Amino acid sequence: MRLLLAIACLSILLLSGALGLVTPQQCDLNPELDRDSERMNCYHNAAITYAYLNNRDRASETCLNIWLIFGAGAPNSNSDIVTKAEMTANNCFYDIALILKDPPVCANIQQRRDNAVNTRLFGEAVSQERCDRETRRLARIDPERYHQPGEDNLCNALFILPLLVLAVFIRGP
Repeated sequence: MRLLLAIACLSILLLSGALGLVTPQQCDLNPELDRDSERMNCYHNAAITYAYLNNRDRASETCLNIWLIFGAGAPNSNSDIVTKAEMTANNCFYDIALILKDPPVCANIQQRRDNAVNTRLFGEAVSQERCDRETRRLARIDPERYHQPGEDNLCNALFILPLLVLAVFIRGP
């Protein structure tokens, strides 16, 4: 009986959206999101939802839609909303790359509009490099790889390190 009650409570929690799981459709239909910046953040959260569900294609598509809907389609290319769309889309790609531990997603971080001054101060190359480095690091320490031979993994920390410490104590000063 308790198990049934626990399952019912968990189902209500999941179905009510209490975990923050959203889809782009919910972002578009939510009347409380009346500003573009709020909808961009909602799309970002939707992409993160897809990433946690391990749906790389939908997550990447949702991040790209932030730029396509709010940035590329904006009537004034010099407005703040276009800049926010570009930055939010790039942050979105960064976040889903880390969640998925998938370095190729980092290639989507890019400067999408042409700056009139062309100062190249946006930093997309640095963001791409950092994203790539972080996702590769996370992929190396992934729990699914703990028992693969020839890798720096949990076995090294649990078995080799204590043996090394024991050998040092036995040998003495």
